Amino acid sequence: MIARLAFLLCTLLLAGCGRPSPVGHYETQGSEKQFKMTLDLRDDGRGVLSVTANLGRPELNQSVVTKMALPSATWSQENTEIVLSGTSTDQKKQIHRFTLQENRDLIWKENGARFYRSR
Repeated sequence: MIARLAFLLCTLLLAGCGRPSPVGHYETQGSEKQFKMTLDLRDDGRGVLSVTANLGRPELNQSVVTKMALPSATWSQENTEIVLSGTSTDQKKQIHRFTLQENRDLIWKENGARFYRSR
């Protein structure tokens, strides 16, 4: 009985160690001059979603950044899903979900944006 329990605990420990950590810095790619998002997932469970916009009108840029950026958020992992929650700059609670790909990139479930792991 004790041997089975020890084997089960070792198996669970090794299975947990085999999963790559999502901790790191991620960036969108494409039209960086007009719009870019970065996501930092820290090992202490904190995260930051930053947005840079240059859409031609300063008030539109500010509006996009204010509604989308999460300067102080928390994240958790549920299987292959990363859940980021926090309060945007305009004080609205937000929850965003990302699918962790095998290559460790993230896909934003709400809009399909791909965040490439850069470090």
